[in-house]
Amino acid sequence: MRFLFSGILSLFFLFGIAVMNVHSQSNALMLKKTDGTDQTVAFTKLKKITFLGTNLVLNYQTEPTESISLASIRKMIFGTYTAVDRITVDNKDLAIYPNPSTDFIHVKAEAIAKSNIAIYSLSGTLVLSTTLTSIDEKIDVRGLQKGMYILKLENQAFKFTKL
Repeated sequence: MRFLFSGILSLFFLFGIAVMNVHSQSNALMLKKTDGTDQTVAFTKLKKITFLGTNLVLNYQTEPTESISLASIRKMIFGTYTAVDRITVDNKDLAIYPNPSTDFIHVKAEAIAKSNIAIYSLSGTLVLSTTLTSIDEKIDVRGLQKGMYILKLENQAFKFTKL
């Protein structure tokens, strides 16, 4: 019981530190879950974040309240909102996110079929190559070292950061 109380107290402390830092940035709550998925919620969409028992409760401005089990959360990050590079190539919408990334880069291309994706280090070395096979491709970048990279798709280049 004492361990649970100290764990919850630690989360409140971390939340308090994060709240002090969020006022000067465009911020979001990023949840890394134990099932390997990530969830990012912009603070502008939230009314309140609370802890109820063993759940994290997100009270949204316009959406229903969401309750997430603390056991399903591996890491909570209060930080800057991840960017989405959204462009149009030959009248086709293309989005690459999140940026910066830690585990995966998503390439969402509505009408681009079987395109080659190449990721280069800033020194120009090809570090990863794959083929876009679906409209929402998930590229594993966990094997890349921290740093900046260039993703090349359809003769377009995108810069992203690996944390």
